[in-house]
Order: sequence, then C-alpha cells, then structure tokens
Amino acid sequence: MKKSLKILSVIISVMMVLSCIPLSYAADAYVHRNFSAGASQADIQEALDEARDNATDARPYMISLGDGEYHIDGALNIYSNTYFKMSDGATIIKNKKEKLNAGDNMLKLGAPGDDPASGYYYKNVTVEGGVWNENYMGNPAIKMAHGANITFRNTTIRNITDAHLLELAAIDGITIENCHFLNQVSQLGENEDANEAIQFDVLALPADLFSVCDNYFCYPEASEIVTNYVIQDLRAHNNTMNIPYLPEVRAKLEANPELKAATKSMLDSFKQSEKIDFETQNTLSKAFNVKSIILISAYSTNERNKQKRNLWETLEISSAFKINYPFSLVTNVVLTDTVNDVIMWSGKYTKKLSDSDGFFSAVNQTQAASQLEKIKMYYKSNVAQNISQHIYLRFFPRDVRTFAVPKKEGEEKPHFVPNALDHLITPQTKMEIEEGAPSIDFQTAEPEDLMFTF
Repeated sequence: MKKSLKILSVIISVMMVLSCIPLSYAADAYVHRNFSAGASQADIQEALDEARDNATDARPYMISLGDGEYHIDGALNIYSNTYFKMSDGATIIKNKKEKLNAGDNMLKLGAPGDDPASGYYYKNVTVEGGVWNENYMGNPAIKMAHGANITFRNTTIRNITDAHLLELAAIDGITIENCHFLNQVSQLGENEDANEAIQFDVLALPADLFSVCDNYFCYPEASEIVTNYVIQDLRAHNNTMNIPYLPEVRAKLEANPELKAATKSMLDSFKQSEKIDFETQNTLSKAFNVKSIILISAYSTNERNKQKRNLWETLEISSAFKINYPFSLVTNVVLTDTVNDVIMWSGKYTKKLSDSDGFFSAVNQTQAASQLEKIKMYYKSNVAQNISQHIYLRFFPRDVRTFAVPKKEGEEKPHFVPNALDHLITPQTKMEIEEGAPSIDFQTAEPEDLMFTF
C-alpha cells in the first residue's frame, strides 16, 4: 500500500511539474530544423527535402538560419508548406565561379533541373529575413514558378549581373513585404535599361508566321505587320515585357521540325476558325519559357465574296482584275494563359478599306505599294497601340472609375458610370470621332490625328 501511494505521489508530482511548463509545442505547429553559421548547403538541403516528404498544411516545417554566413554553390530547392526563416544577421552567399552564368539559382521553388510541375503545384511557402547575395554570377537569384500563397518578408536580395533578383512565373497569390532589391547591374557597368522591378515573358505569334516572301513583291502579311508593331510597343515598357522578335521565333522553330509543324497547324486553325489549340500552346510555352501567348490573325473580305483573303491576295486581285470595290480588313487578337488554359483577353478590329467615295484602288504596283503603306500606318498608330494597351493592362491592371460630369451648377453630383469607356474599344482616329473637326495641318499633326483613306 505504501509502495502504491509512493508511485501515485511521483505521478502527481510529475503532472504538477508538467503543468508549470508552457505548452509551446502545441501552440507552435511547425516542425523546426535550426542551423548556425557555417552549416553546409547539403545539410540545409537535407532539411528542405525532409520538409518536402513530410510537411503538411497542418504540420509545416520551419527551417531557421542564425546569424552568420552560409556559402552555397548552387540552388537550394524549397517545397510546399515550408517557412524559410533567416535572422537579421544571416547572409547566404553564392560562391564565385570562373565565369558568369555558371551554376544555378540561389533558391528555387520545386525540384532541381527541369521540374515537371504545372499549374499551381507548390503552396504555402514563406521566405523571411536575412540577405541573399548572388555575388554577381548572372543567374536569377530566386526563382519561383507553379506555386500558390508565396510570401517574401523583410528580406534583401542583392548583387546580380544581367539577371533578375526575383523571378516569378505562374504564381497564384504573391506577397512581397518590406523587402529590398539592390545592385542589379549589366556587364558593362551601371545601366538603367538593364534594371527592372518586374518582367513578364510573353510569346507573340502572327497566323502567317511562316509566310515570309510568299509573293513576288515580298509584301508582308497583315498579321505579321501588326504583330511586329505590338512587339515593339510592349517591349518599350521599361523592360517589363519580354517578347522575342519574330526572326528569333522562326529560327528556334526551324531547329525543331516537329514543333514547327505543330505550330503551323495551330496557327492555320486559328486563322480559319479562331480555334485555340492549348495543347500546342503548352508545348510552345515550355520551349520558349513563357506563360502567355498572343495570337494575331488578319484577313480581308468584301460584300460580294465573303471568302477570307490575305493582304497580298487583296492587293493582287485588285491589280490583276482592275477592280475598285472596297474590302473590310479584319484583325483578331487573343491573349492566352497557358498555365491555366484560359483566354485572358481577346479583341476584334474591322476597318473598311476605301477612299471617301467608297472605292479601293490598287490597279497597278505603285497603287498597291501605296495602299500597303497606308495599312501599315493604320496598324502602327491605331490597332497595335490599342492591342498593346489592353495586353499591358492585363499584366499591370489599373483601377479606373469614370464619372458623368454635371454640365450645370446645381445638378446632381457625379455618379459612377459602368463601362463608360467601352465606346473607345473600337479603334477610330480622332478625325473619325470628332465630327466637324477643322482641317489638319499635316506639318504638325500627330499620327493618331490622321484619317486613313484607302
């Protein structure tokens, strides 16, 4: 009996002691892995791999680095449900290589190499505190792709040459709070044109991408004309839009005959029926390392014959058969998100090709060349700018609230008018909008002031 009482007393004493200990583990849902200065890249990666295999929404991992320096040769790979926390005095430094572009990122979301993940595969990742020093080695310091609920807080990323300090692609929900991005330079030294806060990679494809000099005057097709102007306009936004030029696109596709054939079939289908082949687009996205694709087609029709004709056929028919009835030039544009296989935006532009008397004249080579230049000007100063603006706003949205302004004192206060700018979507020149405008001084007129007479 005394022995039983003694055991009971011990148990009660232990329970009393435990009751005095704060239950921090119950309050802290994280599994902790802590490192001090000098810990190797392999040790840190081992903890990250453990998190990859075991972390859950309810039981995430926290990888903590204390004050000091940590040297790495390549990328640390981070996965879902992981909190990578560095103290204010912690610095991760990439070791110097013999030449630029050697090695890898410093931190990468997902598996090493060509990660097969798609969509928003990884989730719930936080990087907080410390300094990431890329050491001017010419690779994006931190690369995050195919993830959701990603957070960067109170961290500094610095010292990089001709690359991004933080590169994001296919991310659903990104929070960047109180972070510093420093010392992004070019190989030739400080260069403002090389610096950017954010950049989107996009591929632009005209439906007639492979129709180069298919006619004896080597006239370009309308879809290529407008695509070239759209590329120029979007690339002019302080390096925020990275879009390869068409010769570069053709060269890359020529090196891959199978992808070229699939691309041609996709573009022909879009041109004829406006059908979107997302499967081929996904393949193109991986080949060109983009997440969005712009498709542009253009054709002409007339009231007597609804057959879709390209620009060269229109000019050739007018010249060969000495016809002068007007044509309608139709341009279709689609911006797609190849991660989620959805259309981000689409637009359609129609322009009647005729003069003020309702005729379209191209009865010889000189007139045909003149009409071609007018069409180029119409695309450059009107359609391409409108397309570029819509696409840019899909990546960098702006809040716009429009109001009806009272004409007289005492009238009701301005009120919100939904879709008040919709009438501006159809491209028109100022002369077409402003009826009764005075004659234009062609010495001082801007391109958008001109009325395009064909």
